[in-house]
Amino acid sequence: MAEFSPEFAVYKPPRSGKGGVMRWRLEVQNEAVFLDAARTIAERKFDWENKVSMKWGISDIGEVLAVIEKRVDGAELYHKSPSGVAQFSIKYQRDRTPANYFLSVSRQASDGDEKRTIGVPLTQAEAATLCVLLRAAIVRILKW
Repeated sequence: MAEFSPEFAVYKPPRSGKGGVMRWRLEVQNEAVFLDAARTIAERKFDWENKVSMKWGISDIGEVLAVIEKRVDGAELYHKSPSGVAQFSIKYQRDRTPANYFLSVSRQASDGDEKRTIGVPLTQAEAATLCVLLRAAIVRILKW
């Protein structure tokens, strides 16, 4: 039987040339949630070859949950590795409905290559689903 690997994706169609997808998956064996993001290159086609990826541990998951639960208005995650720097931000925007959250992820390669940034709005319903995934990740990673 295959290992269960939940994945949640948010697709946003291009507006004024911009659009993207973010998807999260829980990998209990790696004790992390992985985020992959890609720009939209055509309708229902994404630039996965130039995706931005991040590995979130327990503290990263907690930072994002604090925003979704409206404990804080925003959070930024910053991961540096020999290959470059990845950043993720989530902001709660009270006056923006139905998409009260804005997510942005970027990657700057250490060789000075062009910075890749993908941003997507997140509705309350999408935020609620992401919250469930992140809470389940904590329970499964910590074996509670």
